[in-house]
Amino acid sequence: MKPISIEKIPKEYKDLLNGDPLNLYLQLCKGNFISGSHLYYTRAFIKKFGMYDEDYKQLADYPKLLNITRKGCRIGIIKVITIYRRWGGESRDMTGYNLNQDRKVQIKNELEKDVMIMREKEIFPYIDKLNKNHN
Repeated sequence: MKPISIEKIPKEYKDLLNGDPLNLYLQLCKGNFISGSHLYYTRAFIKKFGMYDEDYKQLADYPKLLNITRKGCRIGIIKVITIYRRWGGESRDMTGYNLNQDRKVQIKNELEKDVMIMREKEIFPYIDKLNKNHN
């Protein structure tokens, strides 16, 4: 399997990642394009910005990205292959067993709740002020 290289990241995303963190925040408010499985945090980062917010059950990285970019933190790109992704297969829970329908519904409900919490904590209180001050 050939890995996806840095050259395959669309230019608009590279520009956002290399530019003003507030522009990235405003774009992330519209939707996330950064995969959580590709994020790595240093000890210094964790000391400065803290660990994940435990209010979330299914989301972790997306609210963190909103929080830190709003505070001016840049998201960097490293030119190192850090993950290989295999496409296809079945979703499994942490024990390795296939997810049953009830668990899938529970995850979906938790995710929907997390999205609302994220909007209330990381977007709604800031978006109007940042849009006005940043334009």
